[in-house]
Amino acid sequence: MADIVLPGVFTAAATTDADAVAKNLGSFEVPPQSCLTLNGYLSSENLTDGAGVVRIEPRNLKSGAMVHASMQGSTANLDYFDSWFKGLDRLATNTPLDARYLPIPGAGLTYFLPFAGVPVLLTWTLTWVFVSADDYAGAGYSSSDHARSQVRLFIDDSSSGTEHSIRWAPQTSLLAVDIPARAISDGARWYTGHHLVIGQTAGWHSAGLRIVQDPARSATAYADGTVLQSQSRINCRSFRRVAFW
Repeated sequence: MADIVLPGVFTAAATTDADAVAKNLGSFEVPPQSCLTLNGYLSSENLTDGAGVVRIEPRNLKSGAMVHASMQGSTANLDYFDSWFKGLDRLATNTPLDARYLPIPGAGLTYFLPFAGVPVLLTWTLTWVFVSADDYAGAGYSSSDHARSQVRLFIDDSSSGTEHSIRWAPQTSLLAVDIPARAISDGARWYTGHHLVIGQTAGWHSAGLRIVQDPARSATAYADGTVLQSQSRINCRSFRRVAFW
């Protein structure tokens, strides 16, 4: 620890000088001569090793000084139906407007950055099911005609370009899944992703996953009048944010 000389000197029975007390507790003079030095205002005497190299070690830092993290999630089943996506065509051939994506509760959060340019790592884990009344695996249709459900990451209400989709292909094998995923027939697919954000300004920001899906082109009805449609079911296990400063 570097030696310090406190600027305020007090003697018995003398009136206390508030300015001197304040300088003793915290002063940004160079070289530092206050108790602030003892509370983290480090000088070379604190950091230089025997070879004259300045090193910052874990013992020099308090908890939370280098990273800050938060997490959100929702274990409820969240269902999305055709009525919320009317007017869309095949996602494979028609890029939907960002405004058509709907937020996924539990798959997003807001965070505060004290400094500009802080790297932020976003990670998430979802279970995801998509079924549709469409079956375009017959003659005259290509794999791009299969109905799709698509999840996209938005940062500060703008698309990040990170997205994945799964498609409904009941007449094909499970290899029709568009993303690397573990799948069982008529079961849920796990989607675990990550995205690194660099260059954000200081202040409040938001990040979250949103979903869009193909409505069924032709509604199929049972004899009792029940109409089949496209349906996505999302369960957000976690959405995490780690900032490094």
